[in-house]
Amino acid sequence: MVAERKIDELGAALADRWLSEEEFYQQIGAGATTVYRCNKCERLHIDQGGGNFSSYIKEL
Repeated sequence: MVAERKIDELGAALADRWLSEEEFYQQIGAGATTVYRCNKCERLHIDQGGGNFSSYIKEL
């Protein structure tokens, strides 16, 4: 997941100058959170760092 604020920052950077592929991925990675979704139970597992995850399931 990438915060909307980070996407806006990247959009402004792209409008101001051309970013290389490497610069783009460095910028987007700096504001990203790794999220895994279980295909079986549809829970989201959010990487908190250090091997810790927070898990969420859709409420019905």
